[in-house]
Amino acid sequence: GVIDPMQWWGALTQQFTQLAASAMNDSTGDAARTMAGNMVKQGLDAAGNTFRQAAAMPAAAVAAAGAAASKTTRAAARPPAQPAAKKPAAPRRAAPRPR
Repeated sequence: GVIDPMQWWGALTQQFTQLAASAMNDSTGDAARTMAGNMVKQGLDAAGNTFRQAAAMPAAAVAAAGAAASKTTRAAARPPAQPAAKKPAAPRRAAPRPR
């Protein structure tokens, strides 16, 4: 399915905030900071991959639309077919006069 980048980023930010608060309160702060840093790096890498995938989807749609537009343009640029020559209309007869 489609991933909402803003929702995903909000969840990542909340997770980072919790990890940072936990690291600050932890007595073994260095180990926690290292672990939190590694988790943040993994999260940012995953976010980057998600954004790249999301950006690639519109690019593919634009490419498909461009191909369709060029086909339409080529078809519109062709001269219209010449209509068949018309035969001259038969002369009309005058309506009979009432007597």
